Amino acid sequence: MNFSPGNKGFTLVELLVVIAILAVMALIALPRISGFMNSQRQDSALLMAYLTAVSDEAYISGETKYLCIHLNMPGGESIGHLDKNNIKQNSLSTYTLSNDIFEISSRKVLGLRSFRSSFILHQVIFEGGRIVERGNVLIPFYADGSSEGFIIRILSDGKDIFVRKKSISKTPLIEDVI
Repeated sequence: MNFSPGNKGFTLVELLVVIAILAVMALIALPRISGFMNSQRQDSALLMAYLTAVSDEAYISGETKYLCIHLNMPGGESIGHLDKNNIKQNSLSTYTLSNDIFEISSRKVLGLRSFRSSFILHQVIFEGGRIVERGNVLIPFYADGSSEGFIIRILSDGKDIFVRKKSISKTPLIEDVI
């Protein structure tokens, strides 16, 4: 760029073109960045609402409900009598035990809930230190709304998110560290 007095008009045009290009780039990039941030928040909120709904359903129905966390890594111990059609990696589902057979919840809100590939259900850590990293994890929620205490470790865009469900609390909490 030449900043001599004779080329002021040309320099101003160049500056306006650069500003226009930056404005267009911002219009394209900002919605994607905010959408990206919102998807992580949305998945976290859905996970927490799902856990609360399982606790509420057990309390209202007076029956034990079984939360099944289908971790992102396949394998681990199989859980007998689960309907294989309702198992999908990186998802949640809720079951009722009837005549020694696990039946998926008839309530739509407690049906199979899958998560984006950028929101990975990585581990379940139980009170006492037992860690499960693969397969399906079945956690009973009792008629009083309680369950065994656990933490779900989620990998989301290079960050760890920890969702803790205390044994006597119905409401899960997001924590930075365990």
